[in-house]
Amino acid sequence: MKIINQNIQVFKQKIENYKEINEKLLNWFEEVPQKNFGTDYNVSKTDFKTSEDMNRPYVKYLFNEFTPYINKIGEVLRTEKCAIPNLWFQQYLQNDSHSWHNHGEVNWVNIYFVELPETLGTEFLDFEIKDIQEGDLLTFPAQFIHRAPKNSTKHRKTIVSFNSNYTDYKEA
Repeated sequence: MKIINQNIQVFKQKIENYKEINEKLLNWFEEVPQKNFGTDYNVSKTDFKTSEDMNRPYVKYLFNEFTPYINKIGEVLRTEKCAIPNLWFQQYLQNDSHSWHNHGEVNWVNIYFVELPETLGTEFLDFEIKDIQEGDLLTFPAQFIHRAPKNSTKHRKTIVSFNSNYTDYKEA
């Protein structure tokens, strides 16, 4: 078998008004009851089970805030459309984690870092992305195997994740 290494794009964008956005998001997330989903999905609080409900107030708010950033990626990828089938948040308390996984049914994964203690950014199986910070929106191919490392701190980690499908490619 021959392995051909390709230059695969990963996008990291700093959201301009992230502090204001984060404050609003955290207020919305306080209203959601705390739930734990078990061993592979050891997350203290999430609304993943309602991730396809795009009428939640914070989802509508984020679409408005994130549209310019989503469109920038579409320009680089030379696409006409972007569909977002689901969006959810996750909060990790001490000892929480999310095991290795991918999002194989879509094209791209997006993770927005709301609260990020120390070096608890998303880890990838075959490469490293350094210097992930609060307010960063990370977008990468959905087949990339990734995880949320164990939160060994006493500080909460909060992310918003959404899947996206860029379609209708333009000629170069």
